[in-house]
Amino acid sequence: MHRLIRRLLGRPTISEQYASLGRAMADSFAAGLRDPRPLTAEEMAELDAYTGAVARRSFPMLYDDED
Repeated sequence: MHRLIRRLLGRPTISEQYASLGRAMADSFAAGLRDPRPLTAEEMAELDAYTGAVARRSFPMLYDDED
């Protein structure tokens, strides 16, 4: 019933909204692959902090001597 009402009103269904979002994300990813830009210093610092935290959680035995 909701789908019928949404169709009559010209609004996309939830599945159509998700499909549209997925296409937009894929297009954005593809554009980044076609025309990559260098990371800013702030982005690089965030990436370094994130990967360091992931490595410490994933391999705690390797970082025991640092604590």
